[in-house]
Amino acid sequence: MEAVELFLGGRIFSGWESVRLSRSLEAMAGQFSLGVSLRPGDQAGQLGAGRPMRLTIGGETVITGYVDEIERLTEAKARTIRLSGRDKTGDLVDCAAIHASGQWRSRPLAAIAADLCRPFGVAVRWEVSDPAAAKAFAQWQLEPGETVYENLARAARHRGVLVTSTPTGELLFTQAGSEVLETALVLGDNLLRIEAKDSWKDRFSLWRLLGDSAAGGGEWGEELDAEQTTAVRVDLTDPAIDRYRPTVLLADDNLDGGGGQARVRFEQRRAMAHGQPVRARVQGWRHGQGLWLPNVQVRVQAPEAGHPDSTLLVTAVELGLDDEEGTVADLTLMPRAGFDVLAQPERVAQREEELWL
Repeated sequence: MEAVELFLGGRIFSGWESVRLSRSLEAMAGQFSLGVSLRPGDQAGQLGAGRPMRLTIGGETVITGYVDEIERLTEAKARTIRLSGRDKTGDLVDCAAIHASGQWRSRPLAAIAADLCRPFGVAVRWEVSDPAAAKAFAQWQLEPGETVYENLARAARHRGVLVTSTPTGELLFTQAGSEVLETALVLGDNLLRIEAKDSWKDRFSLWRLLGDSAAGGGEWGEELDAEQTTAVRVDLTDPAIDRYRPTVLLADDNLDGGGGQARVRFEQRRAMAHGQPVRARVQGWRHGQGLWLPNVQVRVQAPEAGHPDSTLLVTAVELGLDDEEGTVADLTLMPRAGFDVLAQPERVAQREEELWL
């Protein structure tokens, strides 16, 4: 087994008996939990909540952040300690977004994120190839009570990018990965178990988007009259859903028919992807090219589970260690199309001093 080492307070803690590490393309922070039975004379006083830490597997950093919680169980003849924590970006999930003015003009998403993350000591990494995603916002503002995560996730949707974290504790803006691993998941070989789900719960035969379109070309501060504003209705059907199941979405932005088609198509693809997740368990924490991590594609060859040769996106990974199965990796896989995020348009301003998004 590869060494799992916790670097904390100038010391290295190893010999963990239970390990859980999770990273997800849909989460802003990776998480971990560790447990060990202490021997007589073992000193664990430096392990405490709030302490900065770094977790490595086989010398490779997988979490950089803080200990969130620590539990000490003391019995007559045994002591057990369990601790859990997250990347530095966990603070962005928990804490309010505070900025001097609460708004930005002519600033790109990466710059806005840097301003909000700086007080937390979190760096921002931009790994998006589409230059349109780096377009500056005419104006962006905080909503009352928003956390940093909520504000940046909202902004990321407007720019069509995904927001997550890196193992080194950075905030990461990215897009759905296109790399296909050389290692395939083959049932009866490296694939120990597969669970394929097919759910209609959030899928619909008819997707209808309702919204308004500013047809006029008025200046800021100019009220739009009835002739300048037109109602937009976009319908899209899902032929896979063969009974009447309609849903209606309300657009919170001014958009045209083309933008409406793209929006409703994305919502349909997202529901399809989340309605067809595959959960796979493999032995070990590594594939042929490195540790199992999200945002790469992998071939799944499991005909008995309805996947004779499917290429799916790894959206979440949990690396685990226990007494029964040793080291295993639990992977969540979905169609990549459900993670091609649609850039949402900015709203037309209603007053010169206020551009709503």
